Amino acid sequence: KAQTFYLTAPSTLRLDSDETIAIAVEGKDGALVNVYIQDFPGKIKNITQTVLEVWPGRPEIFKINLNPAAFPADFFKTNPTSEKYVSLIVNSQQFQKEIQIPITNKAGYVFIQTDKPIYTPKQKTAHIRIIPLNEDALPSNKPFK
Repeated sequence: KAQTFYLTAPSTLRLDSDETIAIAVEGKDGALVNVYIQDFPGKIKNITQTVLEVWPGRPEIFKINLNPAAFPADFFKTNPTSEKYVSLIVNSQQFQKEIQIPITNKAGYVFIQTDKPIYTPKQKTAHIRIIPLNEDALPSNKPFK
């Protein structure tokens, strides 16, 4: 019986954020699996690369981070308004899979706090605080734009 591989990845990858990917294998033997992400469509550069040993019954769960500085120099400048993609490539001696995943620079949440629950039109001053949060709902060190 041939081995079956399972790959789980987000439907969209966020720049500068930890993303979780999982690989599992069914069958008798384990496999040495190479996972890498390349810019798409050029496939000029590996953005991340991970080598894992995957065994049946023990899925490998790992994190990747897409650092914008790791992309080719003109990747974000070419058609700046169009959606950008990367290729997620997984291969071993028994298996090869490549999928294109969109990327985004939008990540986290915005927490807005006011000193009162309701303001009336006669009030001239509204006191607010805006706190950018990361995906774990912790304060982010990224500037709010």
